[in-house]
Amino acid sequence: MEYKLVLCGDGAVGKTALRNKFMGRGFNEVYLLTLGADFSPKAIKIVDDERNTQTLRFQIWDIAGQDTFSSVRPRYYKGAHAAILVYDITRLSTYENILDWIAEIRQFAPDVASIILIANKKDLRPEVPNSITFENGKELARTISFEEYNGSMKVSFLETSAKTGENVNEAFIKIAEDTFRKYSS
Repeated sequence: MEYKLVLCGDGAVGKTALRNKFMGRGFNEVYLLTLGADFSPKAIKIVDDERNTQTLRFQIWDIAGQDTFSSVRPRYYKGAHAAILVYDITRLSTYENILDWIAEIRQFAPDVASIILIANKKDLRPEVPNSITFENGKELARTISFEEYNGSMKVSFLETSAKTGENVNEAFIKIAEDTFRKYSS
């Protein structure tokens, strides 16, 4: 089976940078706007509950976050199995908009079985004293789990840095493990 994973969040939060880092393409300092959506296939190795190694095939869809693309986004959600929600720890509005992204996922990708919330740009925290805290992100993940999904889905949370690579692989492996568990049971 091939799984579809959508990367969602406001523009310039680092969705493309996260995907590129995970794909082994490195980090690019120059921001390039995603037009509509872009996707990359990737095999992800996980260890299942019985300690067996599984290789799962994913299509990782990077969905444009700018409002100008909101009318075309619904078609890119179709058939999604999992979602990574991303916000930028240095921009409060991107954190506040996560519930809007959840609403979009619930409307256009009702079969999503696993979600992970990512606070990106962790490397900038020392430079931005008013950045969104780890505790705020953890609480938002809990809110999504219990208020949006009535506890039927546990939304995981990680802080990442696409620039340094911190927790990038872990985030994609975690979503792959969660997705595999949901669809294999």
